[in-house]
Amino acid sequence: MSRREILSPAQREALLVIPVDRASLIEHYVLSEQDLSLIRRRRGDHNRLGIAVQLALLRFPGIALQADETPPQELINFLALQLNIHSGAWDEYAQRDETRREHLLELQDHYGIGSFTLGQYRSLAGSLLPTALQTSRGVALVRVATEELRRRSVVIPRLPVLERLCAETALRAQRQLFATLSANLT
Repeated sequence: MSRREILSPAQREALLVIPVDRASLIEHYVLSEQDLSLIRRRRGDHNRLGIAVQLALLRFPGIALQADETPPQELINFLALQLNIHSGAWDEYAQRDETRREHLLELQDHYGIGSFTLGQYRSLAGSLLPTALQTSRGVALVRVATEELRRRSVVIPRLPVLERLCAETALRAQRQLFATLSANLT
C-alpha cells in the first residue's frame, strides 16, 4: 500500500519548524532552574549543550533529535548563552549517537514525556475522529494531532507517521458520514 500524503511540501516544512526569531526563542527555550540543575550534572560542555538542545526540542515543537540532525544555529547559540558555553561544543556532541539516545531517555523519564506507541496511535486516531468528521483538510488534522500530543506530553513522531494516521482517520470519518447519510435510503 502506498503512502498517503495529505500535506503539501510547504505544509510539511512549516508544521514542525523550530522557531529562530528572538521572541520565539525566549517564549519556548528559556531554561528553568530545574532544567539548569539537570543539565549541569553532565560532564563536559558538549554534553551540557547537547542535553539542553534535546530538552528544548522535546518541549517545542515536541520532537526528538534524530541521528545526524543539526538544529538551527540560532537555537544552539541561545542555549549556549544561557549555559555560558561556547556554541562550538555542539560539534563534539553530535558525533556520538549513543549519548544522544541516552540523554533522550533520561529527559523523557525525568520530565514524564512518553514515547509514541501503538497505543498512542490508536488513542490519537480516536480523539481525532470528531475533527475529521468536520473537516477533511489534512493540515488541520495534523495540527490537531500535534497539539494533542503536546498536551499529552508525548514525543511527536515523524511526519509520515502523522500523515498516515490522519489519512486513515479521515477515511474512517468519510465512511462513517457515508453510512450515516445513506442509512435511510432505499
